[in-house]
Amino acid sequence: MMHSGHTNAVMDIDYSPSGTEFVTGSYDKTIRIFRSDSTTYKAKEVYHTQRMQRVFSVKYSLDARYVFSGSDDHGIRVWKTDRSAPLRPTSAKEQRTIDYNNKLLERYGELEEIRKIDQHRHLPKRIYNEANREREQISGRDRRQKLNERFSKKKDSKKIQKKSAMKEHFTGTKE
Repeated sequence: MMHSGHTNAVMDIDYSPSGTEFVTGSYDKTIRIFRSDSTTYKAKEVYHTQRMQRVFSVKYSLDARYVFSGSDDHGIRVWKTDRSAPLRPTSAKEQRTIDYNNKLLERYGELEEIRKIDQHRHLPKRIYNEANREREQISGRDRRQKLNERFSKKKDSKKIQKKSAMKEHFTGTKE
């Protein structure tokens, strides 16, 4: 499976201690967390800041609740692996509310409106534009390849048919 989303080179990768997720740091100034045991190839979380520069290293904490990143701006940043998880310990009532909301998301996550809200990730305009440009290049390359296949096959098959027809005419044998 190929996970995608970065618009530039991936500089570092680290698996969570449980092995169910991995984090990548990229030259495009973002950190992405992917699920390794899922069928989706898109990032679960995308982290970036306006001041953050190219990310050269990423590491999980031992309890897999945090990700540490080192970037070109000589800074070390700490990120939560679950963006909605509270930093402080939760009471039993708060935990029940969080569990209830997660169950609602599981149950109604297939509805288009809910899915859009859940999967929305804010990206800087620069990365959004780079991703669109890359998508256009890939679709153009695919379109050119289809056109080449479409027209080259007809020409080649006509040449082969003409050669075999001429050979049949002059030699009296079929291929």
